[in-house]
Amino acid sequence: MLNMMNARAKKVLGEALQLPITERADLVHELLTTLDGDVDADAEDAWGEEIDRRVQRVLAGEGVSYPVDEALAHIRANLR
Repeated sequence: MLNMMNARAKKVLGEALQLPITERADLVHELLTTLDGDVDADAEDAWGEEIDRRVQRVLAGEGVSYPVDEALAHIRANLR
């Protein structure tokens, strides 16, 4: 992949690799968000509301939870 970059991109990458890990992570996040295209504000709001509903259910003792290892094993099994 590095061979496909132009000189400017290689220079930016070299400079970015000199940053502390937290700043690199922030930079990666910002770059990735530019690949997503336009944000659908209605969808963002709807997801926020859904997350709030789910959190409230868990806090009220109505939600079902699983240990992370069990949940990941289930996900992996379904992806096969």
